Amino acid sequence: MGLERQDIEKILTMQLDGVRFATTVLRNRIAEQLAIANAQGELKGIKTIRLMLRKQGSQEAGVDVTGLASGETLADVMTIWLI
Repeated sequence: MGLERQDIEKILTMQLDGVRFATTVLRNRIAEQLAIANAQGELKGIKTIRLMLRKQGSQEAGVDVTGLASGETLADVMTIWLI
């Protein structure tokens, strides 16, 4: 027996929601960090941009940073941390 139509629709809806979420993260968090870095001249000499996911629940000095992104640069690599 295969999946019923309603089951397939639920699965596709969940996948679309995941794609929308990922697109929102890319647009709002990553692009924002790159725009700030570019405006501050921090992208000069950068050859690699690395996206990293900080473990959930890790906090800097007790500050709630859920939903934010932060960046750091080392040599020719910029790392953007998704929090």
